[in-house]
Amino acid sequence: MQQRKRCILVVDDDTTYLRTIRGWLKDSYRVGMANSGMQALTWLAGNTPDLILLDYDMPVTDGPQVLKMIHGEPGSSDIPVMFLTGRSDKKSIMKVLSLKPAGYLLKSIDRNTLLETLDNYFLDQMMKDSE
Repeated sequence: MQQRKRCILVVDDDTTYLRTIRGWLKDSYRVGMANSGMQALTWLAGNTPDLILLDYDMPVTDGPQVLKMIHGEPGSSDIPVMFLTGRSDKKSIMKVLSLKPAGYLLKSIDRNTLLETLDNYFLDQMMKDSE
């Protein structure tokens, strides 16, 4: 029996970067894409991903605000969110970590490291679920 592909929603206002990440992930995961926080919330109204990769810097609604909104909705409050961002300053990182994301990754990450990080995350989740 083949295991279903996990679904990851990638949220970033940079459409070129969105397409790059989709290209990296599409062989291993089903990938949803949203180029704004509002588009992500609309997508989440009809879909439930296994993980959200969220940019920090976006116009109108930034990543931390989007995370609060996602976790404030009954249908999406349990969906894990990892930040995938260019923000590496201590103040930004501390602000985000106070929201308890599932992870904080820098956009400078390469394809293999991103895939390995995601695979390890899901493996850890499977181990926790089986306990």
